[in-house]
Parts: sequence; structure tokens; C-alpha cells
Amino acid sequence: MIVISLAALTLDRIMFLVLVLLQDTDIHLSTIRLVSDLTILVLTLWQTLYLRALLMRLLRGKSERLITLSLLYYFILLLLINGR
Repeated sequence: MIVISLAALTLDRIMFLVLVLLQDTDIHLSTIRLVSDLTILVLTLWQTLYLRALLMRLLRGKSERLITLSLLYYFILLLLINGR
């Protein structure tokens, strides 16, 4: 999961550099930013689903609803931290 988080941060920095380099081109900067935001959203969702599957495997027989709600809060928190 640390690798996924680092990948999301690295992708965000790469997209920022692309934005800086392409300031004077015809490519709409909002489109590039949208692609960056959607990619980070997908990585965050994938990370949350991976964590849910891992917890379900570790906590067999426990409340699936509690795990799902906890990870929903975790996903929302990650989105707030990333500012998306």
C-alpha cells in the first residue's frame, strides 16, 4: 500500500511538471489536471479495495459491514487529504 501511495504522489508531481512545461501550448491545462485527479482517485479507490480484501481475509467471520464502513471513512479521508 505504501507503494500505491508513493505512486499517487509521484504521479501528481509528474502531472504538475507537465502542467508547467505545457503552459504555452494549445493543450487545455484543465484536461491534464482532470486526468491527474481521476488517476489519483482510481489509485485511492484501488488501495481502499485492496485493504478491504486484506482485512476480510485476516478477520474471517467478523462484521463485514463494520469493515466496509470503516474503509469508506478511510477512502473519504484519503480524498480529503489529497484535496480531490
